[in-house]
Amino acid sequence: MDIYASWARFHMREFGTTQEQIAAVSAKNHAHSVENPLAQYRNPYTIEEVLAAPPITFPLTLPMCAPISDGAAAAILCTENALARFGSARAIEIRAAILRSGTDRDAKDLEHHIARRTARAAYELAGVGPKDVSVAEVHDATAMARSSRSRCSSRADRRGWTDLSAWRDQDRWTDPR
Repeated sequence: MDIYASWARFHMREFGTTQEQIAAVSAKNHAHSVENPLAQYRNPYTIEEVLAAPPITFPLTLPMCAPISDGAAAAILCTENALARFGSARAIEIRAAILRSGTDRDAKDLEHHIARRTARAAYELAGVGPKDVSVAEVHDATAMARSSRSRCSSRADRRGWTDLSAWRDQDRWTDPR
């Protein structure tokens, strides 16, 4: 969690992000889990409860961090001929899959952030751009990691908080429930 906390502290210092904003992302994420019978934890949290929870490493508190557990995702890849045998009611086309690891860059060099570089490569390979994507499956070990989604788009606010825009009410951060 220390790397996510370090990124959060950098973001707070450079862009004025607050711990309350990170807590709002966590509260929103937990609100989604409440109705999911397969979720490991189905407890709702308010922003205040997230902030009052046991600290992990500043600014992250326990509900801001994913639990240590097993998880998996799977995709069945097949040819169009095989798809005809299985049926295509739920078939999707995978237009790009990119895997990258970190780079040696200055922390303030957000244009070369690994999430942005990887997204650019995926968009190019798929022949689409950010406006063409309505859903993305991304790993998020902490509420702070959710800001990585916006770093995938060159048109995103450089502050990286597109997740929080849904919860902003006239410059006041509100509980998403």
